[in-house]
Amino acid sequence: MRKLALFTIATLITLSASAQTSPTPPWFEALAPDVFLTSATSEQEGHFVRKFARFMYDGATDGYTSSAKGLGVFLPAKAVIIRSYFKVITQFADSGTTTIALSCEDANNIKTATDITGTAANGFVEGASTGTAASFVRDIAARCEITATPAGAADNVLQAGKLVGWVEYILEN
Repeated sequence: MRKLALFTIATLITLSASAQTSPTPPWFEALAPDVFLTSATSEQEGHFVRKFARFMYDGATDGYTSSAKGLGVFLPAKAVIIRSYFKVITQFADSGTTTIALSCEDANNIKTATDITGTAANGFVEGASTGTAASFVRDIAARCEITATPAGAADNVLQAGKLVGWVEYILEN
């Protein structure tokens, strides 16, 4: 009986120590990693919550040709992008000079068309919005899909590469 009581107390202490303050349960992220994740449940006057949209571009799945590819992740209307960045998972390779632009609603507003073939795997690349007020992207008029656009001459297309990125934003009321 004493062992059972000690086990119960130890379990309760462990559970309370590992309790999360985030309203997003851990199983939600595992089921739907590419949807909006928020750190609070409401926004009230004076309290704005920074939100994150996670996206992935995988040339093997999404294609390497020079055309816009919707990535299935959307930003809401009135979003103000305060920061954007991505991590190269698999280094990009091309047969010449190919660039990738990332956008939502307006061309290049997440990342200007850039040759990222020199960025090694596990390297981070800063987007157009760097967290300073001067670089914020405002006036997202309507809900828009994050899009990747590889570009280059006809014979200069991507041959390999994968990235995962994040867009941090707040909603302008």
